[in-house]
Amino acid sequence: MDGQGELARLVVLAKGARGAACRAVVEEALSSPSVFVFGELLDVVSVQQLGDGEDSGWWELLRVFAYGTYNTYKAAASQLPTLNSAQMHKLRMLTIVARAGKSKVLTYADLMGELDVRTLRELEDLIINAIYAGLIGGKMDQSNQRLEVSFAAGRDIQPGDLPAMAAVLSSWCQNSSGVLMDLAGKIASSDASRQAALASEDAVQAKVDELQKVLAVTEVDPVARAAAVAGAEAPMDTSGGATGARQQRKRQSNYGADPSHRARQLPRN
Repeated sequence: MDGQGELARLVVLAKGARGAACRAVVEEALSSPSVFVFGELLDVVSVQQLGDGEDSGWWELLRVFAYGTYNTYKAAASQLPTLNSAQMHKLRMLTIVARAGKSKVLTYADLMGELDVRTLRELEDLIINAIYAGLIGGKMDQSNQRLEVSFAAGRDIQPGDLPAMAAVLSSWCQNSSGVLMDLAGKIASSDASRQAALASEDAVQAKVDELQKVLAVTEVDPVARAAAVAGAEAPMDTSGGATGARQQRKRQSNYGADPSHRARQLPRN
């Protein structure tokens, strides 16, 4: 059974139990290898009533597993039930989760000191089990003796932590709004640049179309065609432009061919 299903089963048992029977449900939850959140169990009235009687230690121990760490347990160990091996292993894993939620790099030396672990193999087994349980993600860097954390599962939230969480979420919302506004501005600028590029492309295409029409009309006139390609009109004189120039050359040619003209050019004796 997965953790959510196992927790749901334990909650149902706790609601129908009182006293020692309810304490047994809590003890089972703390030993279960698949249950790592306890908020729903803490909300059960019969479980809360454990805090008012001779089993108050189990109520406090449940709160340690929900909100605390191994150091929390050690600080109050004399007033709490003794942990069995499964509970000890589980609380140490939850402590790794708590540390991983605050730092992306955890040194083996710090973890071994906090968890009272004497061998590197024991620490790595705890880390591996936490990864397989989906409590953390990351990579064990054995050469540098550290754990590089990629994510950490969330733990139960104490009511007193809600204002701080609300402040963090509010700050995140404000930052997100700023990012969205910046993105909107960049999108608008990009759209404007795109529209300008399209307009420029349309203008160029219109010019090309115009030149093609001019070339089609002036194809028989090389001078006019060259002028159209250059984007300017052909040089024109006041006597008739290119056509007038050809007529002038023709008149000069006829002038030279006229015998009377040649006669007037002969030198006198």
